[in-house]
Amino acid sequence: GEHGQYYTSSNVIGKFMFSGCTNLKNITLPKNIILIERDAFENCKSLIGIKIPDSVTSIGVRAFWDCEALESIWLGNGVTSIEAQVFAGCDALKIVHISDLTSWFKIMVSQIDF
Repeated sequence: GEHGQYYTSSNVIGKFMFSGCTNLKNITLPKNIILIERDAFENCKSLIGIKIPDSVTSIGVRAFWDCEALESIWLGNGVTSIEAQVFAGCDALKIVHISDLTSWFKIMVSQIDF
């Protein structure tokens, strides 16, 4: 479908979990997720937006690689680490929503490519 609500007993969005889900446009992550692993959403060509809950502390390498339709991300206040090339190939990305600017300055960034 176009919009997914994802529920898991785990608190991790695993490696390649949604990789190549080309019809996925939006997704709501559960509030218990603490980690988005590498390549979790890579090549989701129709993904337009995602809200990352405050519980997420780390976003792995190329997590959103080549999500060419991704326009906006709501970044939770708990993120402390963003790995390399997280947004590489996200040519439509226009807005990163940050509700607490002081949280943004605490993030360890490793070669983010926009």
